[in-house]
Amino acid sequence: MPHLEYIDHTYLIEPTDKSRGILRMLDLVGGRPEDAVVFGDGLNDISMFRKPFFSIAMGNGRDELKARADYVTGDNDKGGILETCKKFGWL
Repeated sequence: MPHLEYIDHTYLIEPTDKSRGILRMLDLVGGRPEDAVVFGDGLNDISMFRKPFFSIAMGNGRDELKARADYVTGDNDKGGILETCKKFGWL
């Protein structure tokens, strides 16, 4: 499985295609992919940043991700997700 070294011989296992998991979950619950909103900040999120998803990059995210995003919000540690949910009327 794809992995990256985190700290001192500790490894994180990352899925390579998060969008596939989202589509599978939506299928299980009867959701529509065009209604899905995805948030990301790293290159491990790039597979989600495509249609039919509405993609939101965090302000502290990678530039490559921001270039693909439908919207860029504030940093993840400064309330960016909450800010976006309020802006679009989801909360």
